[in-house]
Amino acid sequence: MKASDIEIRNNYVLIKPDKDYETLKNGLFIGSTAETEARHYGITGQVLVIPDKLIFRGEEAKALRSATGGHFGDNDLKSLHEIVNGSLEFKTECELIPGDKVWFDYLAHINAVTEQKTVMTKDHGECILVEYTRIFIRERAGERIPINGWIWIKTIEGTRDLGNGIEVPETVDVTIKNEAIVVKVGKHIEEYLSALESDRGLENLQPGMRIMFNQGVMTPLEYTLHETEGMEKLYKIKRKDIYAVK
Repeated sequence: MKASDIEIRNNYVLIKPDKDYETLKNGLFIGSTAETEARHYGITGQVLVIPDKLIFRGEEAKALRSATGGHFGDNDLKSLHEIVNGSLEFKTECELIPGDKVWFDYLAHINAVTEQKTVMTKDHGECILVEYTRIFIRERAGERIPINGWIWIKTIEGTRDLGNGIEVPETVDVTIKNEAIVVKVGKHIEEYLSALESDRGLENLQPGMRIMFNQGVMTPLEYTLHETEGMEKLYKIKRKDIYAVK
């Protein structure tokens, strides 16, 4: 069948992935068979089919928490498990159209292969089904924007006062790991499935703002071994992981 004949009625996107990485930045060949862990899966591709609608079951989760007071019995846990498995992690509108170039989590590519979430099409060959929330960049008409609530940051480098009169020498550059400059922002998340997460208070975050954030959750837009798209010095985080704005 052709890709255009496929209907998706859950939170997946059909993507024609770009080729896997075969060489590193330094020219080292890494091509291998699918059975080896050394294979570097591609993290970009073209959107072919988007879901009819995105499913978010936040109201059901809130109703269950309200009914149980947060004390879940076995049946309640079963219901919660069903809600979580059938829902997006957060409420959002689809920001994709067929033809967009996208970047996605490399684990989503691995999972598509290992969990047999692949589709053979007449017009595009083998394609993969990627969860919508695993996509973090959209490119359309040459413009790249973060989606799914992601923001792009650049860590701040410089000297640092350690306190108690102890300072890092001026000749030594260090990275202040939990401070960064906002480079680009996507739409804020209206509501998370988890009651513990929120973007509240950071809806108007703007490029150029200086932030403090949870450094344990930042991930690079590109890994330095590849550096194929010119974004190797940028990282991505979510608003919910920001501690303060300066």
